[in-house]
Amino acid sequence: DLREHEVLLQLDGAVGPEVLEFDQEKKILKMTKIGTHDLSDVLHDLPVDSIPILTHKFFTDLNKVHQSGYVHRDIKPGNIMVKVDSRGVYDYAGIVDFGMTLRSNKKQNEPLAIGGTKPYTHPTQSSKEFKETRTNPGQDWFAAARTISHLLVGGSSPSFEAQIKKQDGVEVSNLIKKAFNRCFGSRKNDVKPLLDLLLFSVQPSSESQSELMSLFHMGEKALSSLQSYSNTSWNTRNKQISFQDGSRHRPKRHDVLLIVDNTESMQSEIEFLKRKFDEIAELVKGRIDLRIDLWSLGDYSDEGVSSITSLGQRMRSDTFQQCVGNMEATVEQKDEAEAYEVALQRAYLKRPENFWSPRETTKRTIILVGDSYAHGWLDSNEWGIVVSKARGRRDKQTGTRGDPDPEIKALYDDFSRRHSHYMTREIEIEEREAFSKAKDNKKSLDGRGKPQAGGHVLVPGEVNPQRPNYKKAIRGCVDKNATIHTIGIGNNPVSSSFMKYVAMFGKGTFTKVGNGELIIALKGIFSSVDAKIFHDMEKETLQLNPTTQALNSITTFVIDSMSEE
Repeated sequence: DLREHEVLLQLDGAVGPEVLEFDQEKKILKMTKIGTHDLSDVLHDLPVDSIPILTHKFFTDLNKVHQSGYVHRDIKPGNIMVKVDSRGVYDYAGIVDFGMTLRSNKKQNEPLAIGGTKPYTHPTQSSKEFKETRTNPGQDWFAAARTISHLLVGGSSPSFEAQIKKQDGVEVSNLIKKAFNRCFGSRKNDVKPLLDLLLFSVQPSSESQSELMSLFHMGEKALSSLQSYSNTSWNTRNKQISFQDGSRHRPKRHDVLLIVDNTESMQSEIEFLKRKFDEIAELVKGRIDLRIDLWSLGDYSDEGVSSITSLGQRMRSDTFQQCVGNMEATVEQKDEAEAYEVALQRAYLKRPENFWSPRETTKRTIILVGDSYAHGWLDSNEWGIVVSKARGRRDKQTGTRGDPDPEIKALYDDFSRRHSHYMTREIEIEEREAFSKAKDNKKSLDGRGKPQAGGHVLVPGEVNPQRPNYKKAIRGCVDKNATIHTIGIGNNPVSSSFMKYVAMFGKGTFTKVGNGELIIALKGIFSSVDAKIFHDMEKETLQLNPTTQALNSITTFVIDSMSEE
């Protein structure tokens, strides 16, 4: 953050975002937002005629960085921002993430100076053997050329990398030429220096340190050849998208809203999540187009502070990993219930504020993690009512059962099939008895709205005057085309019944995890959009944890999803 802060101050908004606030002690940098999506989000959604304009604007910004005396050193599709609205992608926005930026001709021996992202980063900055090597703008032009080459070829990052390695780049070069001719048409000869740069960047020789100056000069020539596009409008006539050969193999899109109970009882699980989240980052890297919103869930506050804290929006897995590191489970737990109903309400509401804004064409998933239940859960035995309707109500006098509710029965039977290990007769009795005990322990409140011993807080709503209705909130999330998965922590049977209720009506899965299993369940849900990635992960997980049941219901969910497709 300190390095990025210094660079952005020097660039002063000429390239990238502007600094709004910097807390050096907490290492928190706030800056203006530029664009709405990064290039990896919209790789296959760009109109074919927009490629020359985007390339010119992007290369112009990169040249400004170099003219200011810096080398960005982390150029990749994920750090190139564009503007998207209901019309689609309509403009280039800028370059972001200057955390690895260094002065030109400076040795790469600073802390965290070695690194980057394959297949874009030049090898001279990603290996410790080059820590005494001085930075060179050629490193950026190499990454920029591979970024545009990937845009022309399409597909996932791993598939693009595999094509580069195949036959010394012969196959990928042919794909680049084909797409280049399509994008630039009759003006392709005018911008031949750009094609020269793109083709050179995927040749093995370009990865040599001795070629950095060649890359630098080729980059400047490529930019110069694009000057005829400086006054060209983005409103191009050819609106065709997905023109790339690899567009059929684009990574599956997955927008996840992760809501984590942040009260003290969750502290050990959150600490474990911090240490292990790199496993998720490595699992999905370049294979799933994952964007995560993280909400910290507390309880209603006497001071009017919201029970929900948004810790980050639309984060890629690497950014999310840093965000989780700032999360601490220290919120005071006033009573058994937590504000889950507020979180679910905010997940679907568009007004007065659009709290969660997943992308248009994406799989939408809400994950609720905790060890409690919503306010209002003890007011009526909703889980017991579901069980009764599914089996048919029992006549207390005759002991016989009436006809079941066909809709509820179908829903309940399907959920029981997918969660057989959580739906046994013994567990049902345990949950029923625990619910009755919890309901009996619920005490009346005094005039100030404070709970007496063993009681529950009577609370108003945060968005609307009335406390949210969790049933309506679940329906709202499903109507938003979101699937709700729940992960139960601990051994509270009342919490388990609530979590199962949410998952059943949220058309998702319930998973009860033990120590260290939260990361397994999250890996399963995050990767559930791609059956191959999920099953590879499942196989590896069961080899290391042969007794875990944290993937059982998620596995069935993935199999069912495949059959529905």
